[in-house]
Amino acid sequence: DIVGCMINGVIAGVGGGTIRDLMFGAPVYWTYLKEHMYICIAGSLAAFFLWPQALRAGMHDTHLALLWADAVSLASSAVVGAHIGHIRTGDAIFASLAGLVTALFGGIICDVLCLDRPRVLYAERSMYAAPALLGILLYVVLIRTALPQSVVICASFVISMVTRVLAWTYRLRMPHWTKASRRFGGDLVLFR
Repeated sequence: DIVGCMINGVIAGVGGGTIRDLMFGAPVYWTYLKEHMYICIAGSLAAFFLWPQALRAGMHDTHLALLWADAVSLASSAVVGAHIGHIRTGDAIFASLAGLVTALFGGIICDVLCLDRPRVLYAERSMYAAPALLGILLYVVLIRTALPQSVVICASFVISMVTRVLAWTYRLRMPHWTKASRRFGGDLVLFR
């Protein structure tokens, strides 16, 4: 229903950043940057009313426009979260954690509330968390150089986004264990 759609949209949009801010004991960003909440609500309402028409027109949840929007969202959230973590702590580990939480936890919470397996835990599908982490790691390395901050942020964003695009285009996956059999356990799958 429409309320459930708005709840999911808001949680997906601001959930990760909310957890990040609470983790640092900082004011939750959307309480003073209210535009973020308004955008989540407007986007949720638009999705609720326009999705049936999009389905009738042949669009589906793996449509290229949605995949690109997801890649841009993932990359920007990861890099912004890492940047905020770096500003608040100056520590690469905490900046990385802040980036991952910001990029992934809103979606994880939505998946759990909808009784779905969180997307970031699907080893069988294309990489999702790894592209975010790659952009974050590039950020925490480059931010310590003499490069301008804008170059560091843009380069990290592009690497994260392009890696996600390559992951869905070529079905790139991280190494993972297959489900364990009763007799021998699972097999490590490096590439397939």
